[in-house]
Amino acid sequence: VNMVSNCPFDCSYCYLQTYLNQPMTTFFVNEEDIFEQVRTLCARPPVQQLRVGTGELADSLALDPLTEFSVGLANVMADFENVRLELKTKSNRVEHLAPIKKKEAVVVSWSMNPAEIINSEEHGTARFEERIRAAQWCAQAGFKVGFHFDPMIFIHNWQELYGRAVEQLFAAIPHESIQWVSMGGL
Repeated sequence: VNMVSNCPFDCSYCYLQTYLNQPMTTFFVNEEDIFEQVRTLCARPPVQQLRVGTGELADSLALDPLTEFSVGLANVMADFENVRLELKTKSNRVEHLAPIKKKEAVVVSWSMNPAEIINSEEHGTARFEERIRAAQWCAQAGFKVGFHFDPMIFIHNWQELYGRAVEQLFAAIPHESIQWVSMGGL
């Protein structure tokens, strides 16, 4: 589900910069149409758990404190069982999610890289430590959290840098709050 198209962040490797290649961000204002489509999808007889994702055409939370779309979407989905909403981000803007009714059905997930890569390649995003603090806040608030080491970037000392990042992450976040961890290459 995408309510926004284009991302305010400036990651050097991001496919959105060539895929969308737009100078402006587009906000779709037909929220009720989107919510109705989601209700219809969620109301189908469940075969297995349905995972609804956001963040394919823009960062899910970068501008969400302004739109509060994720809160509305999560609350629409709260009426259904076997449904999970994933909000994928590189932001630390999470406090506005507090009003979500069914927090355990929402996975707030972060694209992660070692701090060195974030600092050099992911311009305008939350720093590594800020993402960790945001994930801690979400876990304490009752949300599930996820982490996507995607894309993993091959640089000198990559094994040591990624290993240290994983250790810091697992030391800071309660294991029972982690819904998933994924990896992908560039």
